[in-house]
Amino acid sequence: MRQETMLPTPGSFFPSNEKNGNIQIVEYVNVQQKYLLEFKNIMIHNNGPAMEHILHTKKWCKEFIALETADVLYHKAGFPEWNQIHLIAMRPSGVFHFKKDFNEGLVRVNAPNFADNFDRLEQIREFTSKVSASQEI
Repeated sequence: MRQETMLPTPGSFFPSNEKNGNIQIVEYVNVQQKYLLEFKNIMIHNNGPAMEHILHTKKWCKEFIALETADVLYHKAGFPEWNQIHLIAMRPSGVFHFKKDFNEGLVRVNAPNFADNFDRLEQIREFTSKVSASQEI
């Protein structure tokens, strides 16, 4: 349905081999073309550091990988489009701590607070698909 070349978003690429017992989330994100650079900067300066804080300090999230489309080689007509994919592996309890811990990470890098950060993201991007599953290895 789609073949593309993707690159990791700088400062937003934290892979892990620890997958057991985690919820696996895949987010397909379509950022409006005119806001791609702004979105990338938000990922590099706000969201990436906030997720790194959660990964290393809070430890309920085990993996965060942000990828951006470099080139679309094939896309089936009528199939949803995206230009970013986020892969997340987290403990189920993370859903209860996300907002507070993410905001704490934003504060550490002098970024806008959680509400302002995500309000701006809502204006420039949409999720074309978001799926999650539990994985036991």
